Amino acid sequence: MAFSVPSAARSASVHKRERRRWLHCLLFSCIGAAVCGVFGLSLSAFSLLRLVARDGTLSIVGTILLVLSFAMLAVVSHCLDRIAEFDRQVREEIYRQKLRKMLSK
Repeated sequence: MAFSVPSAARSASVHKRERRRWLHCLLFSCIGAAVCGVFGLSLSAFSLLRLVARDGTLSIVGTILLVLSFAMLAVVSHCLDRIAEFDRQVREEIYRQKLRKMLSK
């Protein structure tokens, strides 16, 4: 005899998995953006203070890291939007279940 999971429970578990996946993406994107931003700012500051040659490789790497950190912030905002969408879907499902329960009485 096969065990069947109701579609609402299956849907909730799928939503939880997807939300968890986007949370992991958010975590890694935030860490990556922060690391790139800090190192990019520090290399740019060293270049500004002439501790590193302005035309040197480290100065260019600092600029690239700053640009990369802003690009990663776009990924962070996308992850936040996706997480909010999954939260909204879960809330809608809970409200539907409550409404069905109230109407069946």
